Amino acid sequence: MIPVDSHEHFKYNCAIQSDTVHRTCHGGYTMNRKIIGIVILATGIVLLILGFNESGTFGSRAGRMLGAGVSNMVLFYFIAGAACTIFGLMQIRKK
Repeated sequence: MIPVDSHEHFKYNCAIQSDTVHRTCHGGYTMNRKIIGIVILATGIVLLILGFNESGTFGSRAGRMLGAGVSNMVLFYFIAGAACTIFGLMQIRKK
């Protein structure tokens, strides 16, 4: 009996499966990237919501009335939320 190279056997099994599994078998990491993108997108949306909630609090409103501007925490929530949302969408849409 002739020994079969396990790598060749793996390539053959991946090639006969569906397109999604085929890309994943050959190192495309399509599904993992999309899952990570969804998680990052959800994190970005949560950060944006936290930023909107934080900007509407009494302390933040009082600070703006007194001329202090937007707090650092609100800016962090908005910037990090926007960055995560954009990055997550890019990961989901990438082929």
